Amino acid sequence: MDERRRRPRWRTSFFFKADKEYQKKHFDVVDLKTRQSIGHLVDLTPEGLRIISREHIERGQIFDLRIDLPEQIEQIDHIQATVKCAWCEQDVNPEFHNAGFEILSITPPYIELIDILIQE
Repeated sequence: MDERRRRPRWRTSFFFKADKEYQKKHFDVVDLKTRQSIGHLVDLTPEGLRIISREHIERGQIFDLRIDLPEQIEQIDHIQATVKCAWCEQDVNPEFHNAGFEILSITPPYIELIDILIQE
């Protein structure tokens, strides 16, 4: 079986530096249909993403999502994709849920941005 967790991924909590110290910044994940936040990005690969959410997300649910970046990267301030919820489970903090999504559709500028982020 192909172990997806071993594939290169980009973890949001380790990206931004200020004076050589890492700063944690939030990457809001917005459902484009409702224009409501469904959570914050935890990590990202070219095939999928993981978020932390206050709400349980049903497995199989499909979303058109926008991931808001706290600052522009390569003149881009967000990533957009169509995704399908692959799993959702309660976090160690019972107020939150972790959810994994498979990317179903994403356009080239966003694919390239994900590759740039993983290379960092």
